[in-house]
Formats: sequence, C-alpha cells, structure tokens
Amino acid sequence: AAPQPATTASAPPPAVSSPEPTPAVPATPAAPVDLAAELKSYEAAHNLFKAGEYKDAAEAFEKFIATYPTSKYGPSAQYWIGYAHFSRKNYKAAITSQQKLIKTYPDNHKVPDAMYNIANSQIQLSDIDAAKQTLRTLVEKYPLSDAASLAKKRLTVLESLKSRN
Repeated sequence: AAPQPATTASAPPPAVSSPEPTPAVPATPAAPVDLAAELKSYEAAHNLFKAGEYKDAAEAFEKFIATYPTSKYGPSAQYWIGYAHFSRKNYKAAITSQQKLIKTYPDNHKVPDAMYNIANSQIQLSDIDAAKQTLRTLVEKYPLSDAASLAKKRLTVLESLKSRN
C-alpha cells in the first residue's frame, strides 16, 4: 500500500508543471525585441541630454514614458525631464517634473536626487525658505543618499547667508 501513494504523489507534479510553462512561453519571444527597442529609445533620449540638447531630450524622454509607461527606466526618464528643464533655466517646469517623479515613483532611488533638483530650482526662483525645507526633508528622509550629503552642504550655505542679514 505504501508504494502506491508514492506513485500518486509523484504523478501530480508533472501534470501541474506542464500547464504552467505553456502560458508563459508565448509571452517571452516578444519581450526581448521590446526591451531592445525600449533601451534604444531611452539611450537616444539620454544621448540628447548629454549632448546639451535639453529641449529635444525632454521631449524624447516624455515620448519614451508615453511609449513605455511601465518601463524600469521610467523614473530615470522622469528625472532627466526635470533636469533638462533645469538646464534650460525653466525652474518651475523642473520642480513640476521632479514632483511628478516623487509622486509616481515614491520608492525609487532617484527621489533624493529629484528633491535636490527641486531645492536648486527653488533657489534659482529666490524661494530660499522652500529650498531649505526641501533640503531638510531630503536629509531627514534619505540621510544615507549622496544627495543628502550635497543637501547638507547647500543647507549650511543657505543658513549662513541668512545669518549675515
């Protein structure tokens, strides 16, 4: 009687495992092509940014996000949109773009950098109090980030300017 349950126990695994791979297989062949096109599109936008073509880069990153809304590169693309606006001295648009990154991808590693870019935009708009608050929040929420280190230095400078007045 003992050998029969062992046979029955070994019979279900092949039956269970064979239906599972079948649905997954048709989806896999299309994925590499999409991933290659996705990466190419992201890299093309990033190359525009690196070449100093900030307006075109922002547009290319926006198109990228519209085309690949669930891409793993989405948070970075959103960050670069904000940085492109900052580079073109469009500080309000930079803030809006970085706030969108924070709202859409709150757990992404780009959030501290986005906050730092917001603070720098606020400084450029002469909104020093808001910049200080953004920098304090950055340091508080992301103390181990590279952006927090920069934020501490920037905050020290802003605080020293206030004490001179």
